[in-house]
Amino acid sequence: MDSRLEGIEDHLENIAKDTNAMAISLETLVEVVGSIRVRICHRRLILIGSYVESKTTDDPERSARSARLSNRAWSLGRPVSR
Repeated sequence: MDSRLEGIEDHLENIAKDTNAMAISLETLVEVVGSIRVRICHRRLILIGSYVESKTTDDPERSARSARLSNRAWSLGRPVSR
């Protein structure tokens, strides 16, 4: 009976190690996804802000600079559609 309990104990320890490794992997995945979401949101804000500024400013030089910034932000990647 003791040897079976030791086998079960070892098996449970292995499960605990695997579960811990999965939890760490999941935590890393959540951090990476969060980082990607922040970058996507930041790019969208640049796009929106630059577009609005290029359309609302009376200064042609500033409008052109904002349009270039908007185009550069657009070229970083296609916006994510929902």
